[in-house]
Amino acid sequence: MAGLSSEGVGPAPVDTTLSPQDVFRTCSFFARSESLRSLELPLEYLLSGVVFLSGGRDKGGSPLLSITQPGDIPLETLMEMTPGDIINMLSYFTSMPKDDARARGFSVLLSAESIHDFFLRTVVKALNTLQHTHVQLFKAVFFVSATRSSTAVEQIKDGRESMNLPMVYLKSNAELHSYIDQSQLSEEFGGTLEYSHHDWVKFRLQVEPFICDCLSISKRLAVAMEPLLEDRVPRTIEEAEQSIAQCKVKRQQTLDSLHIEELTTEGNIINGQMGLCFSMLRDNPEFNNTLVIVQKLVDQINNIKNKLDILWNSYCTKLEMNVKKFKFEKDTEQMMEWFAECADEFFVAQGEMGESLEVAEAMQQEVDHFEHNTQQILARAKHVLKSGSDLKNRDSEVRARFEKIDNLIVKFDERLNQLKRQLAESVRLHKLIQEAFDWCVRGMEICSDYDILTAHPDTFEPSEVRQRYAEFLSQDDTFTAAQLQELTELADKASSPFTKDNAIFASNRVMEMSERFKYYQSILDSMAEEKRQRVEQEANNKQQLMQQVLGLAEAMDVLVGVAVGIPSDVQQSSLVQEPLPLPHSSSVQVSCVSSEEVDTALELLEKAVCVASGLSTRNEDVDSGMTKPMKAAISGPAPIEQAMDAESKMVEGSEVENEDLTAQTKNAKHRRHVMEELIMTEETYIQSLEHVCKHYLPLMEEGRDLPVALRGKKEAIFVNILNLLEFNRTKILPKLLECRKCPIKLGNVFLEGEESFLQYSTYFKAMPSQSRLLVEAGSQFFLNTQHAISDNLPLDSYLIKPFQRVTKYKLFLDDMIKHFVKSDLNGKLKECFDHLKESQKMIDFILRHGNDLLALDCLTGFQVNLSSHGMLLRQGELTFVEKGKHRRVVFLFENVIVFTKPRKTIASDPHSPDVYEFRVKYKVGGCVLLITAVI
Repeated sequence: MAGLSSEGVGPAPVDTTLSPQDVFRTCSFFARSESLRSLELPLEYLLSGVVFLSGGRDKGGSPLLSITQPGDIPLETLMEMTPGDIINMLSYFTSMPKDDARARGFSVLLSAESIHDFFLRTVVKALNTLQHTHVQLFKAVFFVSATRSSTAVEQIKDGRESMNLPMVYLKSNAELHSYIDQSQLSEEFGGTLEYSHHDWVKFRLQVEPFICDCLSISKRLAVAMEPLLEDRVPRTIEEAEQSIAQCKVKRQQTLDSLHIEELTTEGNIINGQMGLCFSMLRDNPEFNNTLVIVQKLVDQINNIKNKLDILWNSYCTKLEMNVKKFKFEKDTEQMMEWFAECADEFFVAQGEMGESLEVAEAMQQEVDHFEHNTQQILARAKHVLKSGSDLKNRDSEVRARFEKIDNLIVKFDERLNQLKRQLAESVRLHKLIQEAFDWCVRGMEICSDYDILTAHPDTFEPSEVRQRYAEFLSQDDTFTAAQLQELTELADKASSPFTKDNAIFASNRVMEMSERFKYYQSILDSMAEEKRQRVEQEANNKQQLMQQVLGLAEAMDVLVGVAVGIPSDVQQSSLVQEPLPLPHSSSVQVSCVSSEEVDTALELLEKAVCVASGLSTRNEDVDSGMTKPMKAAISGPAPIEQAMDAESKMVEGSEVENEDLTAQTKNAKHRRHVMEELIMTEETYIQSLEHVCKHYLPLMEEGRDLPVALRGKKEAIFVNILNLLEFNRTKILPKLLECRKCPIKLGNVFLEGEESFLQYSTYFKAMPSQSRLLVEAGSQFFLNTQHAISDNLPLDSYLIKPFQRVTKYKLFLDDMIKHFVKSDLNGKLKECFDHLKESQKMIDFILRHGNDLLALDCLTGFQVNLSSHGMLLRQGELTFVEKGKHRRVVFLFENVIVFTKPRKTIASDPHSPDVYEFRVKYKVGGCVLLITAVI
């Protein structure tokens, strides 16, 4: 039958809008700690039906709790039951209704007519005890008995406690119907409500474990959910990664241990089968509410699981985002550190665009290599930005880092492109300078082949010279006006004053050479015109001379006739009729007579005169008989000998002092040009050192706002630059000026200062530590000084000039040696050439010796004694091949050779500097060393 509502009208409602909290509160039997489960009660007592909850309600809506003494229960069982057992069963059943029903209080139906007295006392005592502990738990106790009255209950009461039960004494079940509708009473009380206590107990035994499991799982899910709701986030990437791993493991372990899917299936089975199996309980509110609770619990567990999944995913996502953020911060920190240290340091180091083509090209290669190496770093930086793009909109700190890295990449690209452009312009500028100088040198060589200003016009043909000039100016490698314009524009952009001055000097030389060619061409035009006029004049002179010859021939005929006694009339007639024949000519035609014929005729006439007059035929007598104008007219200009190379002649005595000023050879002219450039650059070099000693060196005196890190570091930064200045200013430059007249004696200048040149090796040795100290401690200090004195170059550009200068010495010597003709090397000239070669070797040693001394400082386990070991001559690397390759570094002194084994100062860092561990030494005084084993 359908159950009634608390007012007795219609069926009792089933709540289907319970929240998860309502589910737990509704199932108060399991939520309250004092409640018992069916499995905790003796099954015999529970099945006896002494206490049961039929599901009926009184007219006030209070649940009906029935107490009877079934006829089939053994007496022994009744006698074994204690008030505590009854209290446990009452507590069990009173905990089942919902809270709102329990709040109304229970109506207890006590069928006292058929209950044994001893059992009645047990029941009443249990009810009274529960009423004391749970006030208003029982709304009314309907005591139904036809024979027993209130006196019986009073007799049952224990004198030690008062009777608090709201007793209602009824004689029969019919009287009970006035309080409770008959449809809400079971058949034990004359009602029509269908109730099977056996089915109820069986149902509870099946449902309660499931409900307990659901509540347990819900609690465990709630516990698992708590850490996911915390706002605490890991502080390190390791902690975040560890939390992600733990979360995933814990999630899997939780789901595996709870068997939620199996529990859900079980709940669905309960809901599907219970209504069919327990048809007599389908109208029981507690039965229906329990089924609702089962479904609610199943749904709740699924909801909690889904929520937990969401929380797990959210938490893992949050952790992963934190890991991503930590990695982004770490990567960006490395990127910013790289940009701040490596990139900025590289660009600062490339501040000067190189003072020579070799340096500029080397810098260009270095920049290309740097760009190649940075491609991977920039690609990684862009990848980091891409990975952080989804973070920048969530975190302001990430957004700031993102924008900073992005700006650094853009700025780096701009600086790199600008540097490459500047280097390309610098290389192009140096090439133009070199092309300009080469063109000028070739032009000088062309001009020097013909000494147009002083040579006799007859020594060359002006038209041929003009043709050669025209061919030179029309060659593909001619320095054009466009190149000159480009050279001027690049010179304006040059950052190095030295390069700018060099470019201006080159452009001036080009313009001067161009003007020289124009001037020479005008001279050649004049010379060609003069030569044409001179040829015409000579032709006229020869015509006049021929007429004189003819007249002289007539006179000679007369003289010959007189000498042999021919009559004068015969002489006259023969003179007129048969004149003296001239060689190679049948008739006299002045216009076609050559100078050779004239000379022959004069010679014959001269002999004839001598024979006729009886004079001597000696040349001096003949000459004495001729006037100077005649001799000049007859003989013409004396032949001009070819110019000879003066270098092969002036090798003895004082002539070698001025050989290069007098010699007009191509090599001598080039040596003079090299000497002039050497002197000019030496003066510039000395001015640079004086600039350093004047403006920067005094700053190292303590007490002048000198940074603490630079105090006491004067020698570490400037080393022996004062000594170098004094040496070059007082020794080298004066001797170079002395060699201006004789450049081939340049080798003596370097050989005489050989010992003093060792000062440069000392300076070169200190350059690495010098540069490191400038970068670490003095960059800003000296930069402020540079700005204060309006200097175009930083200090490090000046401090590298000693090394650049010695390198230039080598280039000058190489250039000087190239322009010697070996076939002309003899006497003093060969001695000067040998001195140049020795100077070249000495400069090579100076350049290498600085590195050798630096390596010597890294030698460990060996004490160098200069008195016994001698000076270090060289150091280098050897490889022994015996059961593999073994690398050794050898130090060669004057008296000993030392073998060492290189190793890294930090074994794990392949870029750390080397140190050289001493292995063995051998004396090398005139002996041959044979190594037979790996040292």
